Amino acid sequence: MTLLARLATTPEPPPAGPGWRGVDLGFPVAALPEEEFIELAAVVERRDLVTVCVDSTIGAGTITDDFGTDLEELRVLAERCPALGTRQVRVGSPTNTGLHADDWEYRVLRRLRELALRAEQADLVLLHPSTGGWPDGAEARLGHLLTEAGTPALRLLHTTGAGPLTAFVAERTAHVRVADAGSARLAEELALLAAHGYRGALTLADDDAGAGSALQALASGRAEP
Repeated sequence: MTLLARLATTPEPPPAGPGWRGVDLGFPVAALPEEEFIELAAVVERRDLVTVCVDSTIGAGTITDDFGTDLEELRVLAERCPALGTRQVRVGSPTNTGLHADDWEYRVLRRLRELALRAEQADLVLLHPSTGGWPDGAEARLGHLLTEAGTPALRLLHTTGAGPLTAFVAERTAHVRVADAGSARLAEELALLAAHGYRGALTLADDDAGAGSALQALASGRAEP
């Protein structure tokens, strides 16, 4: 039985053990100084870990922020992700700053399309949250976002318990973070994901994890499943 199938039958995840070798690097990898990144990549390789995805600050600001900053971060990640053995990068949608909603949405779509096309060229996949950033009609807007991007290099990240999981979201999800491991609802969400063909990784969300604690955990042999 696969890990996904086992988790879908119980709200309690199995304890961390030798079989849990995946790490979800929940800090902006591109922001690390070169020496620290080299150390990180060496630890990941030495411990034979699988980097599921990395975090970024792409789309974390406002729509009036300099888009060049996001493009530069993506360029750095295109160089660093191969060293970590991952293609997946978490991104977001820049928030509105007084623009008309239609203007804001147009600018968001244009930016994410450009980022996704560049990610495709770099063999990366951008993961956009399945909830958050869209004030209304989230599912329709997400569908528009993915359609406008026009590339499989932009997919969805679903965090369990953060919002409703629909068939639409399940079919377009490329990564799942488990944030409510003790919830009975978790089993339902995992079952729906499995029913729609999800075969990706599951990682445990830890909002308090920063670069320092993550590096310490890796170096000491403790990896986030």
